[in-house]
Amino acid sequence: MITNRKFTVSFLICFLVYLLPEIFVNDALLFLSGGVIAGTLSEFLKIDSNVLIFLIWVVLICVLTFWYFRIKPKWLKYLVLGVIAFTLNIIDNILAFIPIFDLQDKDFAILVSYIMMFIEILFKSLLLSWIYYKGSKE
Repeated sequence: MITNRKFTVSFLICFLVYLLPEIFVNDALLFLSGGVIAGTLSEFLKIDSNVLIFLIWVVLICVLTFWYFRIKPKWLKYLVLGVIAFTLNIIDNILAFIPIFDLQDKDFAILVSYIMMFIEILFKSLLLSWIYYKGSKE
């Protein structure tokens, strides 16, 4: 029961961490993470392909997650977890390519954008909570 409570609390914290920037500045994390990670990758590696940038981004998340499971110092685990939380915004960047504002009905397009935002936040929160939960059990 304690482990379920631990996962639930971490999920709620992660949900709030992802929700609050979206409430105050819509797509804030999308622009910040896209600019930092995708912009840096495309500038340093001279890559023009979004698919290749996203592939490198996914590999980065996998490496950070593997590293999170292996490291021992708590302060470093939390630092890596914060970087993982930032890099999980790839979900926003991938879903940003869905043309929801090409819909004819403006009100329906806005509703769909809020639903997509909720799904993105929910998925990122679940994934980050699972990573934290699995990493803290070891």
